[in-house]
Amino acid sequence: MSDRYSRLLEKKKAGIKTGENSVTSNVTEEKNTIDPRSDLKNDHLFWENMLINSKQLFPETPNVFSTLHGIRCSGAGLAQNKTGGLKLLPGENTPEEWQDTKTRWLDPIREQLIKLLQVSAMGRVEGELPRGVFAEQTSLRDAWTKGR
Repeated sequence: MSDRYSRLLEKKKAGIKTGENSVTSNVTEEKNTIDPRSDLKNDHLFWENMLINSKQLFPETPNVFSTLHGIRCSGAGLAQNKTGGLKLLPGENTPEEWQDTKTRWLDPIREQLIKLLQVSAMGRVEGELPRGVFAEQTSLRDAWTKGR
């Protein structure tokens, strides 16, 4: 994925500490989380939603989950935008690494990613989604409310 991710893996193998927690201790302490970087607390719940929703909404395309998991490992972040949806942030990636990540990994899943960012801002998907949730003419919040 990126040089940063490769360096983190090497540090994990060597048991070298990174920041307050060692990479090794994060792996053992946070067993009940799907977020590989639960040490990044600011957006941890957003990432939990994104990763769980990617499996729920796109089970036929596992590369969506694996791509998101990979960029999270490299330190990518999530934040709410002005409209209430989520946006991806480079986080710990350099501008060059982030540009490469967007081109190589995010562009191929762009359509699924847009849907995931909208839905995950509202929470986790459980069960079947309401009809019309992704229809262009229907507001996502309206479809979500009507379908419940």
